[in-house]
Amino acid sequence: MSKTYEQSLDVSRPIRDWLIIGGALALGLLALYSMGFDQGFLLSLFQGHTSYQINMLHELIHDSRHIAAFPCH
Repeated sequence: MSKTYEQSLDVSRPIRDWLIIGGALALGLLALYSMGFDQGFLLSLFQGHTSYQINMLHELIHDSRHIAAFPCH
């Protein structure tokens, strides 16, 4: 018996699973960086040098930094 078209699509399933895992890992690392270590750099890509003085992202997640035991000041 020959392979059907549906059986040949099963090859892409592991690739899709690895892409989902990789995307979730990248999103988690970005969230960890933005919560724990960012001091204006991420928004400086859009706001320029003033983002280091305003530090808006830091102020938005200030309390969650303390809950997660990241020192910020």
